Amino acid sequence: MKTQVDIFSGFLGAGKTMLIKKMLMENVYSKDTIIVENEFGEVGIDGDILKESNIEVKEINSGCICCQVSGDFSKAVIEVIEKYNPVNIIIEPSGVAKLSEILNLLKEEKFKNIIEIRNIITVIDIQNYDIYIKNFKDFYENQIRNAYKLVLSRTQLVDSIRINTIVNS
Repeated sequence: MKTQVDIFSGFLGAGKTMLIKKMLMENVYSKDTIIVENEFGEVGIDGDILKESNIEVKEINSGCICCQVSGDFSKAVIEVIEKYNPVNIIIEPSGVAKLSEILNLLKEEKFKNIIEIRNIITVIDIQNYDIYIKNFKDFYENQIRNAYKLVLSRTQLVDSIRINTIVNS
């Protein structure tokens, strides 16, 4: 049986980790779930948050998984499958990752018989949408266009007109 892969994309601070943590706490995933997380920097702060749920977390801290460490990312996915034989893998790339590049890596021949991409979710911080689309257009649009599902975060902080404007954009 293929390992089911869910990818949680979204720009920096959008709420990816909090959404994953909420889903883990509500038992959306079984205990046979591994998280492959990409922290952009030296310290894996999110990994500490996610480990509270007693799910195995594999962190890649050396840069963006879709760029210079793509070999490390592929190796990490294969390693967790071989070591843990998980039912599910949650992939949380860095907020500045191009989702299309991650998907291209996961569609390589070596993954064909071992994984199935089930969900591609992009979390959109509704408060910072305009800033991100203006300043980081390529990354942000790539994450939005390649998602199967979009989740709006921080909607309680804006009015319905703002929400509808962003949804329509």
